[in-house]
Amino acid sequence: MAHKILRPAKKQSSLIRDLQLRRQKREEVAAAAFEVFLKEGFHRATTHEIARRAGISQGSIFTYFKDKEDILFHIFSQQHERAAHNIRPLPESVALRTWWVWVVAHRPFAEGLAAVSIAGEAQVPGTGFEFARILEEHYGLTHEQTAFWWVHEEADREHGGSAVELVAKLAHTDEEQKRVRDAVDHTLELLWRFFDGLELAYGLQRKAA
Repeated sequence: MAHKILRPAKKQSSLIRDLQLRRQKREEVAAAAFEVFLKEGFHRATTHEIARRAGISQGSIFTYFKDKEDILFHIFSQQHERAAHNIRPLPESVALRTWWVWVVAHRPFAEGLAAVSIAGEAQVPGTGFEFARILEEHYGLTHEQTAFWWVHEEADREHGGSAVELVAKLAHTDEEQKRVRDAVDHTLELLWRFFDGLELAYGLQRKAA
């Protein structure tokens, strides 16, 4: 009777090392994609060029990410985390975030969606790019530092109209539509206060420099 040969289980240290290498390669792919997005823009960027910059085959990209949109979302998440860790929030930004949390948690879904995804995500085409341009030209930020805005703009192109369409379906009555408009108006007011806060906090520093 033939005996089955049992192979030793992979050591935990080896598994950890493999996981670390995979994570490192994933970040290398994301970094390469970020460079390509900077140069070509999201829609003109190709997985072929991303793979070339990352030093891997084109098919290997899909070992680490589902598609190009998945890479963009990963980059956006990284930029958001860096901003959260490296920037002390202004009172105006705390007020804006508090409003978004409250409206989503305590108001009808249509109002929360309108406040966050229509007004807050600046789904008017080009607005994110305009924010990035202002921050670069008037506040001296680099294009990489303003990635939160222009990456978001690129991402919104994939779903920009969906929130508007969904809110239109949910808000049937005049009263519901009025509350949606009020939620959008209040968000836009808080956004303008946010930029006023930026000017007060950093405008004098910029002029002095």
